[in-house]
Amino acid sequence: MRRGWACGSVRGVVAVVWVRSVVWRSLVVVAAVGSVPAVAWAALTVGAFPLGFGEAVEVLRGGGRPQVRLIVWELRLPRLLVAVAVGAGLAVAGVLVQGVAGVRLVDGRGLGAASGAALACVVAAGAGAAVSVPWVLMAAGVVGAGAVAAVWWWLGSRVRGVLGVVGLGLGVDAVLSVGAAVLAAVWFGGEAVRHWALGSLAGLDLGWAWAVWLVVPVPAVAGVVVAWSGGEGPRLRGGWSGAGVVLAALLVGVCVSAVGPVALVGVGAGLLAAWAVGGHWGWAALAAAPLGASLLLAVDLVARTLVAPVEIPAGLLALPVALLVMAVGVVVLVGRAGVDGVVERAGVAPGGRV
Repeated sequence: MRRGWACGSVRGVVAVVWVRSVVWRSLVVVAAVGSVPAVAWAALTVGAFPLGFGEAVEVLRGGGRPQVRLIVWELRLPRLLVAVAVGAGLAVAGVLVQGVAGVRLVDGRGLGAASGAALACVVAAGAGAAVSVPWVLMAAGVVGAGAVAAVWWWLGSRVRGVLGVVGLGLGVDAVLSVGAAVLAAVWFGGEAVRHWALGSLAGLDLGWAWAVWLVVPVPAVAGVVVAWSGGEGPRLRGGWSGAGVVLAALLVGVCVSAVGPVALVGVGAGLLAAWAVGGHWGWAALAAAPLGASLLLAVDLVARTLVAPVEIPAGLLALPVALLVMAVGVVVLVGRAGVDGVVERAGVAPGGRV
């Protein structure tokens, strides 16, 4: 009798905890989604030529002065749409890479895929591909990201410890970043370096926005499904690592072809999502996607308004933001698990044994 009562009590407590967890995580996702239109509206109306609410609505409905229509439809709206899709795509890719590597402090750059995509796009443009044609550069970006990710996957199975795998990816990323910057400078000049080496949303048109929105949602949704199937734990479970690498490389290749290797957007959004929803990879991916969109929108807004009319490359501002998030993340992890626990999660046992 007592045993049955105790079992029933335990089940009741578990059920309550589960419901609270689902409710909380759902609220986090809803709040993250709600942040996107708020930041997007600011990105549309704030700038060197500020727009009022009524004026912006009038332009979106097809009216307004010609000058205002030019600012909205040709300058701000395309980069807004690209920022939402790219930010969400990079965030989902970041969660997938974190789930494969078992380390929260990495994203697409931890595969070397971002710089591989940038280098491939520079080579494609140098070979005569028109930079205004999205599909050619997207294909180049996917090929470059996929090739580097495949090498990372192959070499990763031969490197001891997660730290070694992540270090391998970051080392490859650094080498390819330098290569992309040098080739861009030699072939195209400073503007190309700003775009392909640092990351920038300047100069994007509606053609790029449509192309990005036609491609990114499918692998992004698939990535969320894979992350959800990977469950909860230090890594993706159930043999989903291979699918995670493929989808992450595809997302990174497409996104980098549009905006360049915007530094560490994925790791920042992934960490924020993990803090809010816990260790479930699916919930983290669901929350990270809108957080990544809002983060890139906000970074781009500051980049073009901070010292207007001069525009700062978005990647230069995304980097310190992501590094700050990572630093806070390390502090939180140390506070929760201690130094040995953090080291163990990174793939190295306490005492330095791999």
